Amino acid sequence: MMLGNFGMKCVAPLGREKMMTFLLQFEKLAVSFVDFMQTEVAYSALIFMVIFTVTRFTRRFSPALNFALWVLVFLRLVLPTDISQPFSARQIVDNGRFSKWMFVDALMPLSDSEKAADTSVHEAPAAGLSTEGNGSDPILSFVNAVKWQTLLFVLWLIGVCALSFFYIRQLRTFRNLIRGAIPVADANLAAYCDDWRQRLHIKRKVQLLSSGEFLSPFTIGLFRPIIFIPQKLFERAGAKTVQAIIAHEMVHIKRLDDLWLRVQNVVQILYFFNPVVWIAASELNQERERLCDERVLAEGAISRKTYGESMLQILKFNLFGFDGITLLPGFGNEKKRFKNRLTSILKNQKKVRTSMISIALVFLSSATFLLPMAKYETPAERPVTVTNHLMSLAPDELSSALNFRDPLHGEGLITARFGKLKTPYSEAARFHKAVDIKAQMGTPVYAAEAGEVIAANTEYTLNKGWGRKIEIKHRNGYITRYAHLKHVNVQVGQEVKADEQIGTVGTTGQSTGPHLHFEILQNGENLNPELYVGFKQKLSKKANEQYVINKRIKVQFQKPVQGKLTSAFGAGKDPFAKKQRKHRGIDIAQKDGTPVLTAAPGTVSKLVLNYEKGEGAGMVVEITHDDGFVSRYTHLGEILVQVDQDVKAGAQIATVGNTGRSTGPHVHFELELNGAFVDPLILINRKSVVPKRAQ
Repeated sequence: MMLGNFGMKCVAPLGREKMMTFLLQFEKLAVSFVDFMQTEVAYSALIFMVIFTVTRFTRRFSPALNFALWVLVFLRLVLPTDISQPFSARQIVDNGRFSKWMFVDALMPLSDSEKAADTSVHEAPAAGLSTEGNGSDPILSFVNAVKWQTLLFVLWLIGVCALSFFYIRQLRTFRNLIRGAIPVADANLAAYCDDWRQRLHIKRKVQLLSSGEFLSPFTIGLFRPIIFIPQKLFERAGAKTVQAIIAHEMVHIKRLDDLWLRVQNVVQILYFFNPVVWIAASELNQERERLCDERVLAEGAISRKTYGESMLQILKFNLFGFDGITLLPGFGNEKKRFKNRLTSILKNQKKVRTSMISIALVFLSSATFLLPMAKYETPAERPVTVTNHLMSLAPDELSSALNFRDPLHGEGLITARFGKLKTPYSEAARFHKAVDIKAQMGTPVYAAEAGEVIAANTEYTLNKGWGRKIEIKHRNGYITRYAHLKHVNVQVGQEVKADEQIGTVGTTGQSTGPHLHFEILQNGENLNPELYVGFKQKLSKKANEQYVINKRIKVQFQKPVQGKLTSAFGAGKDPFAKKQRKHRGIDIAQKDGTPVLTAAPGTVSKLVLNYEKGEGAGMVVEITHDDGFVSRYTHLGEILVQVDQDVKAGAQIATVGNTGRSTGPHVHFELELNGAFVDPLILINRKSVVPKRAQ
């Protein structure tokens, strides 16, 4: 049929863009997942070594204690990775000489602050790729550049699906076996089962079923439990053996082991690649059976000798299955497990009785000591910029957030803004997702930020679409789009720096004249470029009358200090370097010592207390707010808050100062939103729409 290439060309750009958005979000999920799994595997390996060593000494004394300790391995695998506390095994390793051991250092993942300092941390890719031009297919480019984490994630998904299929199929097999089984007709066995139900205070009705299609006894069902006894047992074994099996399975029902085994199976499926899980599951199964044996013998209705002989009968007939339904294969030998249980039953007649209170205390203390595996950072350690010696931090060292520049460096006239407006191509108002800047043909177009070119379309249809277009992928899921270009000076896959020329202004595609159509997107969502760039161009009459709709933002910001605005957000002249640069905040001049107030409620996340005179940002307070906002106040005189302190809007956090590289007493106030700097003035005392802008 040869429809492959034709079909690809016929795919709407929107559909292709959605596909790329999905693929890139999938890659982001894969990287996060692999990072999480690596941490969990490292943590579980460390706990496993401790538990394995301890249980070699305690296994003869208390199955309940051993069972509780092995549960810790499974708990570690389902708990968040960032749990920490000041007194834990991790702290002892970090503070002691053990931290010098290479294998311990290799297993211990980085703390959050260490990860933040690691420049190799993965940055989330962005969505919204194009499908046109340059003969390149972004989907194929994505496949060719797929990360190893994505491949691992796909393999993990395949493994989980395969094991889940096996699990469900096996479960259905047992369900079908139960449907075909018949009730046990022996009235004495029914009475014996009821007697044990009363002994163990089981309120649920228990049914005895039998069939010749399976060789192993097992228990299934939580609310309507069923004990299955193979027909071979009635034919070969004596009544005492069958009674011992019933007593044992009744204890399983009492303990709700069918439920806990399901939970254990789910964890095994999710961590099928981790041998620690399989070993821990095998140990749990063995200790579970020992607990059931111990409870049966504690009732005194069956002697140790009779119970042991019954187990030997099971071994003789090769009818393994005291574990209940083990739907997943596990490590360990069934015969060896029987041998250990028999040794425990016959030789340890004078067992050390351990109270449940003692076991609970040991379990809780062990969990508190072992499970918090993340590195604990004291309040003094969390602000990583605070040291015991004078230091200076440049603004770029305070944050790695994106700082989008004007792609035309102030040239041109803004003719259309972000929001609804009428276009020459439609009678009804349409939502304009960009800023249009009218400029002379051939005006240089610069990259708004550093990134990778993901689209460089040189082919276009006259009077249709975006014409020649460039798309650049940045960190934190952002993409910038430059359309209607005359020249495209970059190629797909090329790394560009901020302010590097990438093309020239043109009028290609659906255009009424030379202009730049400029968009900013994050994770496929169009954002208002004016919020991120701080354009200095004047507005046309039509653009000045246009109402610009802002993204709905719940956080309400206010000025941190009242005073004279000496420097706005956007392009400006550096008073020290005497060069043009993008100012990523606003400067408000005020007298030294004037109170500096919180712009919005939040939590203090970083402090810089030390500085060198005439260098860097001076003394700094950083506050984290809701909805992805971070505010930062620099060049302060005195800081009045601590890290992790919650502050209300309008609360005093510092005083105006002149610390660091500063020309006089003022506050430099900047805002980040989801990893990119935004114009604070637009968000201060904002309304749902932005009215006419002052010319």
